[in-house]
Amino acid sequence: MEKNIPPRPGEKIFIWFLLLFSTLTLIYSFTLPHENLSSPGTFPVLIGAVLIVSALSILWKNRKLYREDTLKKQIAKIGEFALPRQVVIFTIILILYIVLIDPLHFIFSSYLFLAGSFILLKGTGPIRALLIAAAVLGGIYLVFQYVFKVILW
Repeated sequence: MEKNIPPRPGEKIFIWFLLLFSTLTLIYSFTLPHENLSSPGTFPVLIGAVLIVSALSILWKNRKLYREDTLKKQIAKIGEFALPRQVVIFTIILILYIVLIDPLHFIFSSYLFLAGSFILLKGTGPIRALLIAAAVLGGIYLVFQYVFKVILW
């Protein structure tokens, strides 16, 4: 006997996205050569078809569950479920790291990124995070400077 598990926030949207992705995969795969079974386009055509059938099957089997949640309700519930605050903050830290790597250079921006990440993810306290980040970057510096002969300054 199969249990009815309530759908998670965004599940319906994700399945529809997979169906769209699968359809685009199938359409694109027809642009590849597929004269016989060993042609480069044969496997993508097969995968695209399997993905479409799978997504449609999930939508069909769960149509009663998905009917209850409108698109507006799904979007309202998906934010905190799919993107918790910590993930958003860490994403901002990653973007800052990427933006600051050129003006601050690799060593200093990486030091700030590592120490900040340790503190944010509660891996350790601030003092210990600063020491661990320094030790890790010291090791990276030695490996790249003396083993790979890459100048990091």
